[in-house]
Amino acid sequence: MNFFIKYKVGHKTYINESAFLKIKVESDYKVSIIPSKPIKIIEAKITYPYDKKGLLYCNGFQTWTDSGLYHYGEKMPHNKPLAYLMDFFIKTSTVGDVKWVRQDKLYSHTYTYIQKDSLYEFFGALNERTGFTTFHFKNELEVYKDMEGTIIQNPFVVFDLFHMKGGLDACLDKYFDLLNIPKTTAPLLDGYTSWYNHYQNITEEKLLSDLEGMKKISWFHPKLFQLDDGYETFVGDWLDIDKKKFPNGLEKSVEKIKKAGMIPGIWIAPFICEKKSRIRKEHPEWILCRGALNWSTIYHLDITRKDVKDYLHKVFQYYIKLGFRFFKLDFLYSAAYEPLNGKTRSEIMYEAMDFVREELKGCYILGCGVPLSSAFGKVDYCRIGCDVTLNDNGPWYFSLLHRERLSTIMAIKDTKARAHLNGRPFNNDPDVFILRDTPMTPKLKEELFNTNLRYGNLLLTSDDISKYSEDDLNKLRLIQEKVEKNIK
Repeated sequence: MNFFIKYKVGHKTYINESAFLKIKVESDYKVSIIPSKPIKIIEAKITYPYDKKGLLYCNGFQTWTDSGLYHYGEKMPHNKPLAYLMDFFIKTSTVGDVKWVRQDKLYSHTYTYIQKDSLYEFFGALNERTGFTTFHFKNELEVYKDMEGTIIQNPFVVFDLFHMKGGLDACLDKYFDLLNIPKTTAPLLDGYTSWYNHYQNITEEKLLSDLEGMKKISWFHPKLFQLDDGYETFVGDWLDIDKKKFPNGLEKSVEKIKKAGMIPGIWIAPFICEKKSRIRKEHPEWILCRGALNWSTIYHLDITRKDVKDYLHKVFQYYIKLGFRFFKLDFLYSAAYEPLNGKTRSEIMYEAMDFVREELKGCYILGCGVPLSSAFGKVDYCRIGCDVTLNDNGPWYFSLLHRERLSTIMAIKDTKARAHLNGRPFNNDPDVFILRDTPMTPKLKEELFNTNLRYGNLLLTSDDISKYSEDDLNKLRLIQEKVEKNIK
């Protein structure tokens, strides 16, 4: 093991120990620093030899970022040149890590493993809260801590890594045990979400029609009915229900869902607003910067502000009082957009997840678009891949942009690549299965269903199941059998 810590004292740059810094190597996997005066971190790295003949696991930054196994010398997907150009001018690729991670051929966030036959060599960060950790497969395994610009003036643990050789299950169980994150007790859920049926064109009439369609299959008893995006006037204005779409507000819909024996669920993207939103116009001080082009353009909120948290407290309390008990929280990566007020990206992200977990105590949380480590033990369900699409591979132009794209093919790949997390720090959400007639090829539709059934613990569709064929209904029976088996 070798370490490299580069820092500034005043205007002068130092590497490793100096008159201003002592380095304490507690083990091959734990390194602390003891400054005698405030230092500003430039780079922190630790290196290890590794077996280049094994398969190398690369975990993506957030839930939409592709993950998988690669051979040494391969190159995992990276952002395309067009994405960098768009990011430079209008910030569209900031859903990923390109602003702060070296874009090497192969690298992994939070944890990684090297697989050789049935033996796994596992590495995992034990102190992600203080800085995101990335593992880069170069001539050596280079481990970086995202701390650039951080001021350290007290003794500080820079690296604290877990290392183990053995079976993957044993390594993961030990890793989460050391993180003090018990296996989730959240139940396996099945049901319906409105998004892939109506997208933003959801209305009260359509929602209640979908609900009636679910009830027509007398033997099917789904657990969850989730309203997705489109009910609010603008993203960010969560207290403003679109009266044209929902003339009775959401109260009637919630009561109907509860009467049908299902958990009412709602979609919220708490850490962003859109350009047209009222809160952006009334509270410009809440805005950090512009982000992606979704809706009328995304703006990131400063989640470290008390007044922003006070607003979100009102939002969460409003929906809890309406009767919602399942919250799909989306675009959560926005909290970790940039370091702020002396805190690293991960410090802000972890504090944001602590906040929503406390606010939604007693409710189920589905995390989406979230850096995985900050969701460990904080959400009940977590998306572990990108969004599916109604065709095989999403709009053609998405392949010209960033890694966090929409694609059924990629969603299946990511569901398999992160299957080992299912039932550990959270239940895996592989996104929906779709059986109705769409441009998706029948073969891929079948693979999507089988992948979700095997690897998912949140099994949702966006279909009108009252129109299912007998073959489709037989697949639905498999979903219900899995849920009922889990309950028993």
